[in-house]
Amino acid sequence: MSIFSDIVGIFDSNKAGNQAATGNINAEHGVTNATNAGQAGIASAVGTGTAAVNQAGQGVTAAAGGANATLSQALGGIQNDTNPTIAAGGSAADQLSQYAASNPQFTAPTLAQAEATPGYQFQLASGTNAIQNSAAAQGLGNSSNTLVGLENYGQQLAQTDYGNLFNQAQSAFQTNQNATLSNLSTLINSGNTATGINAGATAGITGLESSNLTGAAGTNATLQQYLAGLGVQGATSSGQLGLQGAATAGNFAVGAGNAQAAGTLGEGNSIANLGGDIGSLLAGLP
Repeated sequence: MSIFSDIVGIFDSNKAGNQAATGNINAEHGVTNATNAGQAGIASAVGTGTAAVNQAGQGVTAAAGGANATLSQALGGIQNDTNPTIAAGGSAADQLSQYAASNPQFTAPTLAQAEATPGYQFQLASGTNAIQNSAAAQGLGNSSNTLVGLENYGQQLAQTDYGNLFNQAQSAFQTNQNATLSNLSTLINSGNTATGINAGATAGITGLESSNLTGAAGTNATLQQYLAGLGVQGATSSGQLGLQGAATAGNFAVGAGNAQAAGTLGEGNSIANLGGDIGSLLAGLP
């Protein structure tokens, strides 16, 4: 081999080694950058998923709160409608107790009250005048028979008129008592019905509100479990990508080292050959 070829070999070996090493280093950097970009993409995807899950959870909580607010408003309306009736029923029950405790009794009118009525006075005057006029026409005047007739007429009229007044007073008492008891009973029954409606609405709406909260809590728990799994999956994928990238970049780094070493070895061989050729050349000189 000529000296020129040896010198060219030195430069070619160095150049080839450097080019191969540069290619491997560039590839290593490319793999590293791609790995970093992939891991950043995974982190971004996990972050986006986390935000979406959290937003969904907030939506579920807000929906349950809105539904419960509507239910609470409906319950308030029912209570506003039924509370006056319930209060009236309670007041009627108190009045009924007081009425029963007072033990109202019928009080019969007195004879004096019967005789003081305008009807009785009119009939008595008319009858008395008729008897007296009849006696005068017969020439009896104030005879004993006339006086007895007047007395009998007055007594019979008083009995008849008093009986009518008694019956009227007793009928009025019973009518008033029945009306009082009926009105109070109606109010009490209405109050009891309103109380039942109120209690039923309260129990039903409270149960719905509790169910809404429980459902929202369960949904949020499921979302949090999914979120935890998403985080684990993202970390695992990122870790696996990092390991693969590191291994590939490592291979390229080793390749760069090997290429550089091969170039150096080739350069050394060319230098050794150059030395041998120079020695041979010098040995052939006179």
